[in-house]
Amino acid sequence: RGLALTPAGESLARTLADCFDRIAATVAALAGDPARLELKAPPTLVTRWLMPRLKRFEAQQPGIDLQVVTQWNCSDITRDMVDAGIIYAAAPPAGLPHLLLFPELLMPVAAPGPVPELDRAVLLHPNTDRLDWRRWADATGHGALDLERGHIFDTFDAAVRAAEGGHGIAMADVNLIGDDLGLGRLVAVAEPPVPSGFSYWLVWRPAVAERPALRQFRDWIAAESASAAQVGQGHPGR
Repeated sequence: RGLALTPAGESLARTLADCFDRIAATVAALAGDPARLELKAPPTLVTRWLMPRLKRFEAQQPGIDLQVVTQWNCSDITRDMVDAGIIYAAAPPAGLPHLLLFPELLMPVAAPGPVPELDRAVLLHPNTDRLDWRRWADATGHGALDLERGHIFDTFDAAVRAAEGGHGIAMADVNLIGDDLGLGRLVAVAEPPVPSGFSYWLVWRPAVAERPALRQFRDWIAAESASAAQVGQGHPGR
């Protein structure tokens, strides 16, 4: 019929898990390279936001071996024994130190040129549940918009690329398309951006909090995210 921990057992389990995590991290640091930092992050964030900026980090910190691993669910870094992760969530996981990078800001975008009215345009959905379009429509008074129309993609990146090709209007996070707006590959169809209620967070295991590589990466990405938020909210290239 199964066994369950008592409240005291659950408290002890959390303490032991943290102790084992710290022991494992210390052993790994002694056995390996203390300048190595393994980071897990969602694929779209990596390709559209992190990778274009990494050369600056590599130039500033040539002694740090940053290893980026793309993965959709990056929340359980303790179980995976990864140093840090970037997660997309309404709130960071309990018990992990964290840093807010930026909130998701939704805005419909299309390729430059004549764009049909929203109720006649081809809608490009970055997910099968159409929630991004729904959140934006409800927040901007477009609740009657027929969201069953258009094409459905399995990634944000694919939907945005389709918009760049002139195939319709995509719902995009302005933080992830700053370069596209700046270079004129995309323009806003309607403004202002709408917060979705979700954000990107940097999280890390407590055991590595004082590692110099982690501190330097954390300081760098905090500055980058602050700069990107200012650019995204300005919508350059419109």
